[in-house]
Amino acid sequence: MALVAATLQTALKSFVTAPPTSVADASQKWAQAYFTYALPAQALDATALAALNLKTFQPLAATFLAAMQAQTFLDQLPTNLTTFWMGTPFVGLNNGPVVSIQGTPVLVTAITALKAANTAANRGASALDDLAAAIDAWTKTVIVNLVNPAGAVIPTPLL
Repeated sequence: MALVAATLQTALKSFVTAPPTSVADASQKWAQAYFTYALPAQALDATALAALNLKTFQPLAATFLAAMQAQTFLDQLPTNLTTFWMGTPFVGLNNGPVVSIQGTPVLVTAITALKAANTAANRGASALDDLAAAIDAWTKTVIVNLVNPAGAVIPTPLL
């Protein structure tokens, strides 16, 4: 279960070099960026990945699109990411469901600070790096129940 912030940062920086062509394109690219970043934490085989695409990626892209159309994307981001993880099936490691997410107040605070600092001098790749770092820190507060070979349940954060 290895989450790498640089994966998300690189994907988000592509918004600067190759801006989305529409709101729908932006929502798909955002969802793909987060989905790709989150995959290593899920230990999936090809069959599970296809199921996950339908169960979590498409709904994530749809919620991102709705939030972008309503111009509430950043405000809705913590809720949309929570929904993503609560619906994510974990397979291959006897993982149980997500049981809690502790970092939402931290992500909300980071988003609020980013919005307050949204000036012409503080946009682009730097702001996306800051947002990616905040999302990465939040994601690492997702707690999954791991079941060891003896059957003991071990609440474990994504790392």
